[in-house]
Amino acid sequence: GEASRHGLRVTVEARTVNHRFCDLKARIPPELSDLEPDIRRRVQQSVRRGRVELAIALEMKKDPGFRVEIDRGLVDRYLKAARRIQKEFHLQGEIDIRTVMELPGAVKVEVERNSLDGKDSEVLFLALERALRALDRVRGSEGRHLRKDIHQRVEKIRKIIRKIAKWSSEAPQRIERKLMDRLDKISREVGVDHRRLAQEVALLAEKADITEEVVRLDGHLDQANVLLKGRSESSGKRLDFLVQEMLREANTIAAKTDSLDVSRAVLDVKAEVEKIREQVQNLE
Repeated sequence: GEASRHGLRVTVEARTVNHRFCDLKARIPPELSDLEPDIRRRVQQSVRRGRVELAIALEMKKDPGFRVEIDRGLVDRYLKAARRIQKEFHLQGEIDIRTVMELPGAVKVEVERNSLDGKDSEVLFLALERALRALDRVRGSEGRHLRKDIHQRVEKIRKIIRKIAKWSSEAPQRIERKLMDRLDKISREVGVDHRRLAQEVALLAEKADITEEVVRLDGHLDQANVLLKGRSESSGKRLDFLVQEMLREANTIAAKTDSLDVSRAVLDVKAEVEKIREQVQNLE
């Protein structure tokens, strides 16, 4: 963003990368040091999440002022020391003005910081506002692409979850077949209590039931879509939390299942969730 007025030109460059919080790194000219708190406040109002690099440059056509300061105490000590030396060593001569001016530290010349007046400050904040608006447009455009990408991954996960739910509904029959295959080898020598077998099958099926995890995971996907459509200031952080919950449910499903198909599907879910987590870091 740029703005100018009466020989003053201000250029502001702003760029951002992902960050959990708003982290501002600003390069501000000394002339603007008094305005730094106000600059930071305006940036933080525009960017609530992200690492912001801000660079401000000034161009002034007017000549800088100078300030000349005399260290009277130091000059006085120089002169007293000179008189003592002259007296003790019986030296001739006088200390002239040129000698005093050349004494180290006796006279200091500093370039005055061109402190901006109220109207000059308006030029700065106008350039800053233009830079932040341009930054917001770019971030908004990128955000729309990210939202589309995340939404597609959410729906991909939902399709995988439907397959997992279908396979999990066949878990009792699969467990029973597995037990029957194992018991078939010893049933010729040892009697089998079919009632006890049914109880064991029911118990194992209950432990392997992933219905609750599937329902919760599906609910997290619904909530993610709601956040993607909304304009909440904390959508990024809330989506980050949802991603953690998705991974937790996926890990629980993987721990409960004995199905190779389900295990492979869970890996696909986790891969998509990890990609979502990477993208969520870029969302405000």
